[in-house]
Amino acid sequence: MGCVGVIYSYVIEVTEAFHVHELRSATRWDEVRKELLPELWAPVAPAVAGADHFELVLNPYMWWSHNSCVRVERNRVTADTKPSGARKDWLSTLLEQFGINSIPHLLGVLNRFPAISPIAINRAIATLVESGPYIDKSFRVFNLGPANSIKAIAIELHCDATQCVPTIDKLLDVFRDEAKRHEYYMTGPLGIRFIGASDAFLAPQAGRMTCAIELDMLVGIETGARLARDIKERMCTDGLDSPRIHWGLDIDLVTDDDVRSWYPDFEAWHAVYRQLNSAGMFNNKFTDRMRISTPL
Repeated sequence: MGCVGVIYSYVIEVTEAFHVHELRSATRWDEVRKELLPELWAPVAPAVAGADHFELVLNPYMWWSHNSCVRVERNRVTADTKPSGARKDWLSTLLEQFGINSIPHLLGVLNRFPAISPIAINRAIATLVESGPYIDKSFRVFNLGPANSIKAIAIELHCDATQCVPTIDKLLDVFRDEAKRHEYYMTGPLGIRFIGASDAFLAPQAGRMTCAIELDMLVGIETGARLARDIKERMCTDGLDSPRIHWGLDIDLVTDDDVRSWYPDFEAWHAVYRQLNSAGMFNNKFTDRMRISTPL
């Protein structure tokens, strides 16, 4: 974010291209949560450790007394494995089920009838379930398709992976309450992934294996920013064990007090920052907001 200089060149370490076997299966949050309970992380829950990439696509709203969920498991396979299947994405399905072909028309429907979001999300993610595996080169399997091109705002909560179940349970309660009290609704499913710990001082994954929970709102949904703000206020605390908001998906919700309470190594980072920015050359709006700008 420009705090300690400007990157002018970089070197990327890469691996050989590889193939991926992806399987998407239907489940429910009340079922899959049993495999992610805190006591099962020793050090990694078997469900997560059993795949190269383990993800969940979760409807934040109950439908027929449960939260629908798609379990995504990906594993590397040899290059001679025959490709099969095809990429599916929930956004295209969302457009199809409303019988429209553009995001602006979708926004109009969802702004006028926000309470249909739970049903729409449920139907959309149901189409993600694969009858057989999708096998192809990694860059195709990891491609989200049309969803890459939409305009959205988002926040991403990063919590201790061992606490993913209580955190997600609380988040689902918050969604239900926001819908009941204000008619604030998400316009898509939650994306849930697991990431290794980082030794970078201010990484959202600093010091702990992390569960990342992505919350996307289409730009143009009138209540999207307010819902994001309420979720941050109700989910994040001033303690070290609080969920942290990913820097790249912040929309200016993170405060200077948050940074100082969430990251135990903040002062060590700040000492380096003051040394490298002693003349205030790299002061900017972000450093002002975080109250770390070097006095001139």
